[in-house]
Amino acid sequence: MTTATLVFHLPEERQEYDMSVRGQDAYCALHRLGEAIRSHLKYGEPEKDREKLEEIWREIADATYYVGN
Repeated sequence: MTTATLVFHLPEERQEYDMSVRGQDAYCALHRLGEAIRSHLKYGEPEKDREKLEEIWREIADATYYVGN
């Protein structure tokens, strides 16, 4: 089994530490947002904003894909 250890020099690297600890929460939030936009595109009436919503949805999908892999 492979393991990894992250070392942070606190308090100087507190922000980096917090981001690494909360990374999964950020991923989940992006994923939920992407799913909400996808659902609106599929079932809502987004004709006025369709192009922009599709662009945002693609950006979220790309971001969560690379984070999840």
